[in-house]
Amino acid sequence: MRKIIACIDQINSFEGSLFIYSLSFSLLLTIAPALIVFVASFQLLNIDINQVIHLLSQIMPVELISPFIDFLLNKSSSSILVSMISMGVSLFLASRCIYSFLLIAISVEKVDYPKWSIRIYSVFEFVLIYLYVIGCVMLTSYLGRISFIYVPVLYFAAAFVGFYVFYHLCTFKDRGKSYGLIGALFSTIAIYLVGLLFFQIVYHFTNYDSIYGPLASLMVLFLSVLVISMIIYMGYVLNTQFIHTKKEKNRRNWFFHFCADIETRMLRKVKEKYENRN
Repeated sequence: MRKIIACIDQINSFEGSLFIYSLSFSLLLTIAPALIVFVASFQLLNIDINQVIHLLSQIMPVELISPFIDFLLNKSSSSILVSMISMGVSLFLASRCIYSFLLIAISVEKVDYPKWSIRIYSVFEFVLIYLYVIGCVMLTSYLGRISFIYVPVLYFAAAFVGFYVFYHLCTFKDRGKSYGLIGALFSTIAIYLVGLLFFQIVYHFTNYDSIYGPLASLMVLFLSVLVISMIIYMGYVLNTQFIHTKKEKNRRNWFFHFCADIETRMLRKVKEKYENRN
């Protein structure tokens, strides 16, 4: 009970509210570039995009997402170089959400690493998540055709593993393999509940259409992004409160210490040049 109260206090704190709003803003900015990356990949791999639209429609207004995906599908690039540049820029922009979450982890875990090294790592982590999502879509499509397993069960398992890996990668402490299990289970169940209940409540028990008119879908998108951000952060808080190890030491030291060493040397050279001039 004491840990549950601690989780509620951390979520309702000023820092927790600020983290949620920051994460929701970054997630909102991530939607378009992430869709560009995934639609281009699905076209290249000849994967049916309709199942992705169906999944997104469970947590976001399909009337906003579907026209943008149709636009991307009908758009033809002028050259391979332009496509590669567009993919690279989209990957960098889409990783902004993960970068925002890593900044939250830095603040909570009180580690000191260069911000630019965190930005590089966020791109690397988004690429891993991107490859995981592509692999899961291909695997579930294949198993759904040849197996008796109910497809939503496959998506639930894939979401649970994805959240577990995400939370495990978004900590800078060596917390053990059990870290991330509680948060992943909570986030997966909560996302499914959002998919089942959220739009039913918004569209059938509220008057968004009469208040916002043609902007109702946009307001629902903002609200759904905020709810998803709260779920992701709440899962992270559950992980930090319920899973502890006796000795928590920094991990991935080789990369971040290397970046910190480069930054220290550069700052030292700049300082020496400044002192020599004076």
